[in-house]
Amino acid sequence: MSHTNVVCPFCFWNRPLKPSEGGLPLGDFERDPSDTPVIQLREVSPGPGRGHKGSGVGGFPVIEELSLAEALEDSAYSELAEEIRGRLIFIIRDYIKNGIININEII
Repeated sequence: MSHTNVVCPFCFWNRPLKPSEGGLPLGDFERDPSDTPVIQLREVSPGPGRGHKGSGVGGFPVIEELSLAEALEDSAYSELAEEIRGRLIFIIRDYIKNGIININEII
């Protein structure tokens, strides 16, 4: 038996394709990409596997999110944000070079 995974061209992580659940697990396309968080700061709460055995506790709640524009302006994250920006440019440039997308589709 086999199954199909979708591989992210950005980070190469993959997720199983589940046609019964609506197809591609790509997230919300209605969200404005310039406002979409690329960095999340999360709090580490006690919970199973982190020194606490109780149920219904713990987790990693989001305490702050930064979009790419916000991260580029934040000195603590600007280097990481530049790496993300560079990877995005690399992917787009390669897709244009190989005819996968057309520059007119972008502008």
